[in-house]
Order: sequence, then C-alpha cells, then structure tokens
Amino acid sequence: MTHMAIDIGNVIFHFDIEGFKTKLSKILYISRSDVQFFLDWIHGFHDAGITTFEKAIEHDFGPLYNNKKEILEAWDNAIYPNSQVVSLLKTLKEVEGVKIAYLSNIGYEHALLLKTKYSEIFSNSILHFSFEIGAIKPSKLFFQSFCLDHDEFSGCVYIDDLENNLKTAKQYGFTTYQFNLNNFSTLSQSKQKIELDQMKALILSR
Repeated sequence: MTHMAIDIGNVIFHFDIEGFKTKLSKILYISRSDVQFFLDWIHGFHDAGITTFEKAIEHDFGPLYNNKKEILEAWDNAIYPNSQVVSLLKTLKEVEGVKIAYLSNIGYEHALLLKTKYSEIFSNSILHFSFEIGAIKPSKLFFQSFCLDHDEFSGCVYIDDLENNLKTAKQYGFTTYQFNLNNFSTLSQSKQKIELDQMKALILSR
C-alpha cells in the first residue's frame, strides 16, 4: 500500500486570516493590529494544546457573553477547503488506495470542525494534530512522535507549505514536496493541473 502525509492549513484548507481579523476587530471594537498581536501571542499555546481559542479570547477580552458565539463562528468560518486538492485526495484514497496521514499544527476548535463538518475528507485516515501531542512543527518531537506511532509511513511523501517544516520532516526520512495554496491559486488552470499531476505522480511513485 502506498502512503502519504500532508499538512492541512494553506495546503488543503485556505485560512482567511485577513477576513477574520476584520471580523474580530469589528466585534471587539479593537484595531486589526491588536487582533494580530492577540493571534501572534496565542499561536504557540493554542496549537500545542495549552489553551483553546475560546479560553484565550476570554482571558484577554473577558467572558464576552453576548459575542462569544459570533466570534467562535467567525473563527470556524475562516477556514475552508480547496476543492481541487480535496478532489485529488479523494482520488488517491478511494481509487488508488493510498493511506493518508494529516500532520497539522491545529487547535481544539478547528480540529473538531474538521472531524465533524469535513469528516468525509478525513475518514479512514491518520490524524496527527499538534494540540493532542503537545508539540508543534517544525519541532523534532512533532515528527518523532508520528514516526514512532506510524512506522508504515517511513519514506513516504510529505507535503507542506513551509520550508522549515519540510526541513525537519526530511531529517526523519520523508520525501518532501512544497505546496502552497496561496501560490497555487495564482496559477492558470492548466498550470494548476500540471502541479497536481506532478504531486500525484510523486506520491504514487513511492
């Protein structure tokens, strides 16, 4: 059986961070720069599972009884899948029989959203999420823990948008491939097809 591993954010799912900052700024009556400061501050704690997005919001801005639901909905709505990449993964899984592992820096709320709203994408796959293991990419511990639990993925293709993550992954024997949805979205349809075909061919060659 062929195996592959892949990141989620900016690889399978778009993250409309600018739209979210605008939304949160309006809800809380704070500047976009203050929103960015908040996101930068909670990033590591959130993805490592030390706190949730909801708890971090309440810590910095109070209980927010009237706004909590709207804020959490905005956080969830900030991510959405790329249909072309999802279609490729569906083909790889259902037609080619590829076993897929998703390796992501992600917090509790978005992980829950993926497992429920987008369960079809992640069914019958391995989920290796930072908030559950207490380590975030590009740390060695993140990749070490995956390799220890899933040695059947040894040497498989690993796809990520960030060079630092790919550099660490390569130390653990992965065949790395850099893919960035922001760049992909600027390509013509023909070049997008070439990109996805190249990625598919590499995965199936391992």
